[in-house]
Amino acid sequence: MRVRVGCEFRFESAHPVTTVMLVGTRADGAHRTIYESRWAEPALPIRDFRDAFANSCWRIDIPAGQSTVR
Repeated sequence: MRVRVGCEFRFESAHPVTTVMLVGTRADGAHRTIYESRWAEPALPIRDFRDAFANSCWRIDIPAGQSTVR
């Protein structure tokens, strides 16, 4: 079975803030990701890492103002 999942996060902040998002599937889990895309407005660097529990995480420095991450 194939399942398509999407999400959009909108932020508004008076100050810059570093954000960690856990939005992916586990590499050693029962599911597998066939395709993944990501998009940020304004264009922001998104750094991937695995946490201590092997979760796929994104680290994003959200600037002051409005931002959107998909």
